[in-house]
Amino acid sequence: MGFGKLLEQKMNEKNVKQAELAEAVDIPKTTLSSMIQRDNTKVEIEKFLKICDYLDCDPEEFYKEYRKTKTLSMSPSFTEKYHSLDIYGKNAVDSILNIEYNRCAVSENKEKTVKMFKVARSSDGEKPQTVELTQEEHERLLKAVEMDDNEF
Repeated sequence: MGFGKLLEQKMNEKNVKQAELAEAVDIPKTTLSSMIQRDNTKVEIEKFLKICDYLDCDPEEFYKEYRKTKTLSMSPSFTEKYHSLDIYGKNAVDSILNIEYNRCAVSENKEKTVKMFKVARSSDGEKPQTVELTQEEHERLLKAVEMDDNEF
């Protein structure tokens, strides 16, 4: 049951006609009629609260009904899908979930680093290496390079 149907039910309980409610909450009768007929769930909050106030009903009732209809119309949740998997599917999901969890946990806790090639002339023919610098070290290196460039 959507907003319109519940509104109609509340109006019937209080023996309130559409014209009376529309006038009392200052909305066009056609708008109120449309809310009821179309079973709208999109209603301006001010209008909604005025309606609840006039009908002396708790806005929470409408919210609970809204949640109930939304839950029923949703596709199966992640947990429902997971529980329908066989052992191989569950193991695959668990493995991927663990890998992603660890990746995210590490990246949140790890200081941001910059990978750079360490290149220098050497007599022993050493190949370039990749080194990781913290963000602070990287900034200091860039400043040092700028200072060297300005001196030439």
